[in-house]
Amino acid sequence: MLRFSYWHLPIILLPAGALAFYAFRAARLDYEEQARFQQARIESAAEILKLRIEGSIQGQASAAEEAFQWAQRTLRSGESKEFHEGVAFARGEKLLGFHPLAAREEPFHEALSAKELRFYKLALKGGESYELDFKDPARALDAYAFYLPRLKSPLLKARLRFRIARAALAAGEEALARAVFEDLSREEPPASTEEGLPIDLLALERLLELCGEPKKTLKDLEGRIEERTRRFTAPLLAHWITAYFPESERLKAILARRRALEAALARHPQVLSSQEAALEEGYLLLARSLTPAPSAANPEPPRAIWGAALEPLPELPGTLPWRLEYGPSTPPGTPLAAKPGTAARAIQLSKSGPALAVLRVSDSGFQEALSRLGFSRLMKEINVGLLLLVISIWGVVMARGVARERNLARLRARLLANVSHELKTPITSIRMFSEMLAKDPLDEQRVRRFGELLLSESLRLSRLIENLLDFSRLHREDIALPREPVDFGALLRKAAEGFSYRAREKGADFQAGGCDQLEITLNTNAGAIERILSNLLDNALKYNQSEKPVIRLSAGQDGSRVRIDVADNGIGIPYRDQERVFEEFYRVRYDDYAVQGTGLGLAIARRLARQLGGDIQLQSREKEGSKFTLILPMKDKIHHEEHEGHEEGK
Repeated sequence: MLRFSYWHLPIILLPAGALAFYAFRAARLDYEEQARFQQARIESAAEILKLRIEGSIQGQASAAEEAFQWAQRTLRSGESKEFHEGVAFARGEKLLGFHPLAAREEPFHEALSAKELRFYKLALKGGESYELDFKDPARALDAYAFYLPRLKSPLLKARLRFRIARAALAAGEEALARAVFEDLSREEPPASTEEGLPIDLLALERLLELCGEPKKTLKDLEGRIEERTRRFTAPLLAHWITAYFPESERLKAILARRRALEAALARHPQVLSSQEAALEEGYLLLARSLTPAPSAANPEPPRAIWGAALEPLPELPGTLPWRLEYGPSTPPGTPLAAKPGTAARAIQLSKSGPALAVLRVSDSGFQEALSRLGFSRLMKEINVGLLLLVISIWGVVMARGVARERNLARLRARLLANVSHELKTPITSIRMFSEMLAKDPLDEQRVRRFGELLLSESLRLSRLIENLLDFSRLHREDIALPREPVDFGALLRKAAEGFSYRAREKGADFQAGGCDQLEITLNTNAGAIERILSNLLDNALKYNQSEKPVIRLSAGQDGSRVRIDVADNGIGIPYRDQERVFEEFYRVRYDDYAVQGTGLGLAIARRLARQLGGDIQLQSREKEGSKFTLILPMKDKIHHEEHEGHEEGK
């Protein structure tokens, strides 16, 4: 018969693998060619739709360019005769407002002297303390008025006069308050509070409250609001519209456009400082720096921001659905992920500009078209795969058979090596002592000593032969162990008594616990249990190399099981070897201890335990000892009445 080995597997599998490789490759190439054709159709449609969408936003881009140029002219000249309501202005990450000159206004205190600022702060500290903390508006009025002559700045004086009018109104001096409010409402150029609120309009609003809304004051307020809407924030404009002009459609339209722009900026705050454009569903944001690049003198150049609603996007004819994905702008040339059957395109204002959105076009029939091609490819691959599978299974089965034969051969070789070594020692000793007894005249004491040695070596040889016979018998699956009622406690006491003599000779402290209290009868094999205990106790004695060796034999019931523990305080077994010690002929290689043995004892013990329906478990730590536990099921338990009847029958 032709013999195989693992090195024959490549000879079997390589031709089959090569055949499968070329068959799979041919099927895959045909499939990919058809898929590329379908994908090219989707890519072409996506390119056409991209051009249509980008063309639809060019009109707003042109309007934004006109607004940016107006903002730059206004910023340079300092005048604003034209009007572009859709433009906002920002610096850094802060929205300044909707007036172009707000982009170049610096904080007022930068142009004032330190002395004047100090007077202004002292006036605020004293007046607001009386007005807000002590609730004494009269003294607050005096504090504000005390510092008013010391100020030269019209802006600071206007702000302090507004506080004087407010304190006078709270102190009950309505005439004084009304006079100051009227002066402030006519003051040119109009000043603003620290929060950016127009003082003249606030004064007009207070006059409306004091005068009961006369038509002249209300008309004056409406005219000023329409003239200066660019200087108002959306909340302030909404306040005046709601309170005084709820029917003004022009102001409502301005407010709606402003709120749409501010909402879009809230969703895209990066446009305020760095990003040049942002696109979302139905709305476009564009930004332009109003001054040259940042410098030491101007680290945050002002920016103009244009926002406008887009016209409805065009429809794509045919069966190709599409959608736009909006998100953070990405640099030009950034690769876009697209699955088979879809196409992705970046929507840009210009070829060198960032991607404002991603257009994705998909074909709902793409998978159906490919499934027809995939079916024929699948059938080819299945046929080739089945052929390769059959060849592979045949090769693996043959290789495993050869591996089994090699394993048996290795076991035989290890058996011969171990047995020849173990047999050689007792036989050599028996022959040597026999020759000495036969040739040399010996006294009675030496004859007795040699007799004991011959007995010991013959017992050792007998145990070795028993292990070999057990090993041979246990490998035959058709042999079952005979069962009989066994008094378990008596069996353990007998094993303990027989082992105690050997332990005493070796100087070991042998302790047997729980054997007298265990009164249970099992339907099992007494010889097998004795063999297991003998092997476990022999190992505990052989590998117990401590100065004060202790061996413990204990037994007890654990639920539905009987447990017999054999423990020692010896050298222990490394964790990596704790499962392998139950293999045939395997022995842990201890460097410090030369222990005789064939490596069959624990393997035979576990096989016997499993044939009896139980098992052997191991717990061990190096240099601390080991504990072997024989576990037998209680399902074979025989009640005492049944056992006594059985004995009487005998």
